[in-house]
Amino acid sequence: MVGDDLAAQVLTGPLPAKLAGRYTSPDDLEPVIKAVVVDARKRLYADGNKVRKIAQQSLKVGDSTGRLIAYSLTSPTEKATVVAAAINTGGDVPAIVFMSVPAEGKALLPDVNTVVKRLRLISQG
Repeated sequence: MVGDDLAAQVLTGPLPAKLAGRYTSPDDLEPVIKAVVVDARKRLYADGNKVRKIAQQSLKVGDSTGRLIAYSLTSPTEKATVVAAAINTGGDVPAIVFMSVPAEGKALLPDVNTVVKRLRLISQG
């Protein structure tokens, strides 16, 4: 994010193919989430950023299980709360939800819970 155009983000989709090797078990989603967050840090934030895990929990989305981890991100130019979740779909890779809320938008943090509570898996086909 550059300049004054700070906004919260919500990104969803299957685990990208370049990260699929990190998915080894539906019972251990933390490596997947960490890979997603590392990739996002490289693409979305200034070099030199750091994260600190601030929360984690198991998820249940319909009949599917998942994991959510929240991080506090600090870079030379900004601070944000980053939340990533991986949800087992029964397919080759889990579904991913990535959310980022800049520190200036902390009033939006309750919306993260709203998004998580309203997650639904849809079948592709």
